[in-house]
Amino acid sequence: IFIGRLQEAREMLANEQMINFKNDLPIETTIQKITHQETHYHDNAVELIFCLEGTVSLRASHRHVTLQKNDVYSMDVGDIHCLYSDCDNLILIVHLNTLNEFVSKERLLNCFFHCETLNMRYFQKESMYKVKDLMLAAALLDTNDDCETSDDHKEITGQLIDLLINHFDWLSFIWDPMGDNHIFQERIHRILRYCMENYSHKISVSSLARREHINENYFSSFMKKTSFYNFSSMLNFIR
Repeated sequence: IFIGRLQEAREMLANEQMINFKNDLPIETTIQKITHQETHYHDNAVELIFCLEGTVSLRASHRHVTLQKNDVYSMDVGDIHCLYSDCDNLILIVHLNTLNEFVSKERLLNCFFHCETLNMRYFQKESMYKVKDLMLAAALLDTNDDCETSDDHKEITGQLIDLLINHFDWLSFIWDPMGDNHIFQERIHRILRYCMENYSHKISVSSLARREHINENYFSSFMKKTSFYNFSSMLNFIR
């Protein structure tokens, strides 16, 4: 009942906007001047916003930020948001289809992307340059009216999703700039998925440690490497 009421409240506050991906392509781009958007969310897309010129204000959940030229901001599936500005601007908006062949929708829903130039860590800068280049490449591809090929769109989408998951997933941030740690990421996603599916039940450190075949001390040490620093913070966030 509580979840149902939350959903009703959400729908009263914001409109669900389903992105129409033409020709079943996995990516969609638009370049536009922003004046004011209605508060909305997307249940079928991850959204990336790239401020090309001017400034634009953004409200997303509890956050209120102003994007300047060259700033990027990511929006997760289901994030309620709106953009508005009274200044000249040019904004590139990229939507990634959650129903694509590169990664399951479940995997995307278990990610909380933090792809933001405003708060990125120093070891994310190179990846951010790649994100911007791929967003511009997708927009350029869409300016060709005769282009109906899906291969280039799929290639760009695959690279963008890989970058987001490996370098901008807030929950599984690897605080070691030496490179990707796939074992770390796989473990945190297993833990996260289990907690998201069972948050209404009692979940203990000992039970999760047993599921991961590690001892409790190592589990606690492992959680300190995440963006939450401890298991209780992560579980409270999910709940």
